[in-house]
Amino acid sequence: MIYPLVPAPVSAVAYTTSYDVLITSTGTNAEQRRLKQYRPKRAFDLQYASKDLTAIESFYHRAKGGFAGFLFRFPRIGSYAAEFVAKQTGTGTVFDLPCVSAENLKVYVNGVETPVTLQESAGTDGRDRIVFEAAPALGALITADFTGFLTLNCRFEGEYSGSVLPLSFSGSLRLVTV
Repeated sequence: MIYPLVPAPVSAVAYTTSYDVLITSTGTNAEQRRLKQYRPKRAFDLQYASKDLTAIESFYHRAKGGFAGFLFRFPRIGSYAAEFVAKQTGTGTVFDLPCVSAENLKVYVNGVETPVTLQESAGTDGRDRIVFEAAPALGALITADFTGFLTLNCRFEGEYSGSVLPLSFSGSLRLVTV
């Protein structure tokens, strides 16, 4: 499912980014740190005018509130660095990017820039897709720098009481990445 683009939020979409870091103290007053996951956690705050939100409410019910994930396309073009694409789990050479309309694309395998072929809008749900000439090594971390529309898997944050979204009185909504 793709989050509806209409109606559009009435103001700029605000978002926060956080990283899930595990910090372990050692006996020598040093710390060891590691990321619990490769991609950052993001929360998107959307503001809507309170007139016609039928499409948003209908989508909320199709997603069964916070239960089902969906694809959210950030409504403005931005530049992004070191965005997680995939962790190689087999012998695949084809991967969907977390964006649409990628420009200035650079792809990295374990931090080393690697040439790829870009296939615009050829991926799942219209995302851009990259193709490697040879499969990255098993366990390789694939990241990308690009300018484009960030497109991520999200869900509605939490559950709202009652049978409808609280949009009718507040006009605000929060999505979180999964």
